[in-house]
Amino acid sequence: MTEGILDSLRDICEDPALGAVRLWMEQHPAAPVVGYLPAYAPRELVYAAGGLAVGVWGGGARVEIIHGDAYYQSYICHLPRSVIEMAKKGVFEGFKGFVFPSICDVIRNLSGMWKLLFPRQWASYLDLPQNFDPGIGGKFYREELIRLSTLIRGAEPDEDYLERLREAIILTNRQRKALLRLQRFRRSFPHKAPIDEYYYLLRSALLLHPSEHTGLVERYLSAEIEGRDAKPLDNVRVVLVGAFCEQPPVGLLKTIERAGCYIVNDDLMLGLCWLTSPLREEGDPLESLVEGYLEKTGMAPFKYQGDKDRGEELVRLVHESKAEGVLFAAPSFCDPALLERPMLQEALKKAKIPFTSFKYSENGCQYQGIREMAGTFSDSLRLWDGEL
Repeated sequence: MTEGILDSLRDICEDPALGAVRLWMEQHPAAPVVGYLPAYAPRELVYAAGGLAVGVWGGGARVEIIHGDAYYQSYICHLPRSVIEMAKKGVFEGFKGFVFPSICDVIRNLSGMWKLLFPRQWASYLDLPQNFDPGIGGKFYREELIRLSTLIRGAEPDEDYLERLREAIILTNRQRKALLRLQRFRRSFPHKAPIDEYYYLLRSALLLHPSEHTGLVERYLSAEIEGRDAKPLDNVRVVLVGAFCEQPPVGLLKTIERAGCYIVNDDLMLGLCWLTSPLREEGDPLESLVEGYLEKTGMAPFKYQGDKDRGEELVRLVHESKAEGVLFAAPSFCDPALLERPMLQEALKKAKIPFTSFKYSENGCQYQGIREMAGTFSDSLRLWDGEL
């Protein structure tokens, strides 16, 4: 049973033509399909309209960039090039629109590029509030949610839509619960849930409807998997930081673990499990989404943090995960991840937590160099207590 699930999810995630999404569109011809860029978007607004929210995190190594390089300079990340390439090849044909969250200049500029290149689809730049006062940032975000839901369904929210929005919140709460359970299981038994299986279970959430995806995760976590007979390797436990947007190749994640580092916590596809507690399922669902962002989201490089110390948060996460070190992995030219790295490293130094770093691109990287780096890091932790 498990092999069948994983084979299916692997095919879904590695299909640059998004065949699973095309199939859903054929089965639901009148339903809106809305794409969203990393790292967080209120997917519930789309599900409440009877549609499918599709996370677009780039095309990976299977998308050859021909047209995309013509629209962007060379000194930014790879993600916008592959997204434009996919769009030029017609992968997103039939999508009603796209949401571009305000996490960096690249995503913002991509929203403007989309309006110029694909005028038949609406493109919405979603301003995430940086003021967390409910009377200021909360009021602003509520208006953004109303504006976005109006774009999605073609009319302002009414009582029927709000009721379906409550149902969508219940649906995504259940999905997040399953994904958090998967994360806890992986953290406790990394040898029983290989990193590629874990990753495909996460990434498929970007392409499948929660009503389908949640059941697959729950089946994976059934007694069959929890009872898997696998022996742990002599690997060290590490936290992976910086991969919240453009995603690393699966081969890179496998290379890190084969080199001796179990990834027991990470920020891969951060938005899926960003909430620290479930959304409120009673009352005004729009206010529930507002409260969720203002009060229940964890820390992130693109989120205003006020007096909160992101370094202290990372140190706490390392201790909670029973990790022995940190791997800083960021896409090349990722400003949010690279700008905060020195502050995080300083906090780790004070806490005497070992770390190392590297950069990657979604369409490939030098595996051998990273394998040697990860192997040396693992050896230093196991043999010399982190001292190189």
